[in-house]
Amino acid sequence: MESDRSDPAARPRSRSPGTGTAATNMPSRPNRSMPACDRCRKFKKKCSRTLPVCSLCASAGQKCSFSTPPTTSAQTHQLRARVIWLEKFIADKVPGGLPDSQSLADAPEHDGSLTDTSPGTQPNNHDATSQSSGADPDRRIQTTVDMSMGSVMDGPPNGRLSIATDQSPVADGPLTSTSHSGGLPSDAVARKFVDAYLRNVNRAYPFVDHRKLQESLESLDDLSRYQRKAESTLLYLVMAIGCTTLQRAGQIPPDSASRFHISYSDIIQECVCIQSVESIQILLLLALYSLFDPFAPSAFTIVGILSRQAMVLGLTRRASDDKNLTASEVELRHRLTWSIYILDRMLCTSLGLPPALLDENMSTPLPGLTIEEFASPDRGQLTMILQTSRHVVQLRQLEGRILEEIHCKRPSVTVLLSHSDRRVILQQIRTDIENWYSNGCLVSPTESDNVPIHNSMTWLTARYYYLLVLLYYPCHFNPVGLIVPRTELIRYCQKHLQSTAALFHHRQLPLNTVTLYRLFPVIMLLMHLFLSSPADCMPFPEDETVTVVAILEAFPEVWTLARQAAQITQRFLDSVRAISSYSSSISQYPSHGNSSFMNTIGAPSRETCLNVVRPHAAAFLALAQDVLGRASCWLLNMVDDKDLADPAAANIAAAAAAVAGNGTTGGSVSTGVGTSSSAGAFTYQDQQDMNQAQGAPDPGLAGLALTDGSFEWGLEMDFL
Repeated sequence: MESDRSDPAARPRSRSPGTGTAATNMPSRPNRSMPACDRCRKFKKKCSRTLPVCSLCASAGQKCSFSTPPTTSAQTHQLRARVIWLEKFIADKVPGGLPDSQSLADAPEHDGSLTDTSPGTQPNNHDATSQSSGADPDRRIQTTVDMSMGSVMDGPPNGRLSIATDQSPVADGPLTSTSHSGGLPSDAVARKFVDAYLRNVNRAYPFVDHRKLQESLESLDDLSRYQRKAESTLLYLVMAIGCTTLQRAGQIPPDSASRFHISYSDIIQECVCIQSVESIQILLLLALYSLFDPFAPSAFTIVGILSRQAMVLGLTRRASDDKNLTASEVELRHRLTWSIYILDRMLCTSLGLPPALLDENMSTPLPGLTIEEFASPDRGQLTMILQTSRHVVQLRQLEGRILEEIHCKRPSVTVLLSHSDRRVILQQIRTDIENWYSNGCLVSPTESDNVPIHNSMTWLTARYYYLLVLLYYPCHFNPVGLIVPRTELIRYCQKHLQSTAALFHHRQLPLNTVTLYRLFPVIMLLMHLFLSSPADCMPFPEDETVTVVAILEAFPEVWTLARQAAQITQRFLDSVRAISSYSSSISQYPSHGNSSFMNTIGAPSRETCLNVVRPHAAAFLALAQDVLGRASCWLLNMVDDKDLADPAAANIAAAAAAVAGNGTTGGSVSTGVGTSSSAGAFTYQDQQDMNQAQGAPDPGLAGLALTDGSFEWGLEMDFL
């Protein structure tokens, strides 16, 4: 025993977890199986490879992070070092030391999850005083992580991620952090989420400070310890939005975004109580994320809150006079203001409701380049992003003008305008729309590869015809047929739906609330035009309507409103097809001078057509009131309360039921009368069977199915 105690070679070999005193009081020989920390590798210093912090980083007072995934042996060594450190920490803090229990070092390893939120089992690699002294209790937002970020890419995780708020100050002492089996977590997944956000959403909403975002992302290397601050909540919202982008791109499992559980009410309450730029950024990110969550509160409401907070903080005024702000901070405020403006006008235009960010004296300059960005090697890319942002701002300004000068104008003011005055107003807006489209075509790249969505001709065309549809949409300012004929208005709808279908087939159309909102006015307009004049709508744009149904059916099943809209639209289309087929079949019957035969069958008249499609139009109008709101200016009075009994209407309705009963679909849609049981909120008239009404179904009505298509989602998405 004396020889062993005096033998110097025996000391470094004694690295058993049970010898806590020897392992903690005496530094062990660097383990070559573990990688050096990032700081030592950067400065080419010899790293002690000790956890939770190496000796050089500890003496320098810098954080110690490991970005290279460790090997299996390094994982074991790392876990043991963490357990030893935790035992020593508890022994120092708890009077009487640790209770007699089995050493945690002998416990089996975890099943591969990177995080564990069991209280009392997580080490803290920072001093308790350094964690609590610099935090602002008024801006502290708690972030609870109990999901493995790596499991998002590999499959369904074992836990969930939730973001909540806590307004109470942080107590003195160490905060609960996350422990990791398998060593320090790799931040590759988090970086992929952030990169997806920067490539996609940041082009239209460039308000996030890249430097601060990268600093928050670097904290993932520091034992994935998320402090209860606004920065951590902002980072997780960025990651959640990036996750939805990757999910639609098919790069991660379809249910990955559902692992992010965000407490909307707590975050909104925290941000409302704290008026700061950070709280406005969080609310804006929360509104963007809510666009893809069918169970989230209305993004229109969230944008209303943050719009008023932005005006209270003076973001709608030029901030260059504030000497306490740097040039970069001033520019980020300008971008934040215009990002709020873009989202506000987009939602208001889609819903047909008045905007929230209203400031007649708004003097915020358009987004521009900072000195650092101008001097950076990425100046060309940054210039293109800001050019795209300005182009989108002009688009939202046009949409705001259409709402303000046409659809939201008081009827008492509109009645004083003559027809020539209205034409002048419409022509001025039409000229600005043409100029906007021409400028977009000039900046659009000529090559077809790697073109951002907001610079593509498909996106420009879809937005151009959508503006025309809104410009000539029927209202008290613009009655149907006064400025443009019905056929021209139908052509605008067709062009818009064709461009939207191109985005859909190119995997560039997001399945969110904005896409759902924009489809409702177009469908209502087609129904309204058919009800007002069926003859002018023949031939009916069936292919475009089939595309609408396909897009609505592509929404996940949890989007029940989209599924109900698809079923009602499909029934309306089946009725229109039946009217067309019934008219053709009647014209082929030889009367042989027997007029009673034709009267028995019943030739379809205008009222007959209206009786067939009116129930579907009424159901769609009721659904539109729930989706867009009862004060929306896109709601059209399409339904006549008269209930006319017509034998031809019964025959045509039965024909439509037979078409739907045969399982005929359009595109990848599988809807019809037999598949509409989920739309329980809407009651339709009972339809007679074809065998009772006409003896036998028309064989020409059975072959209406189109080729079924499978659609995948790309990375570049249209957030606008």
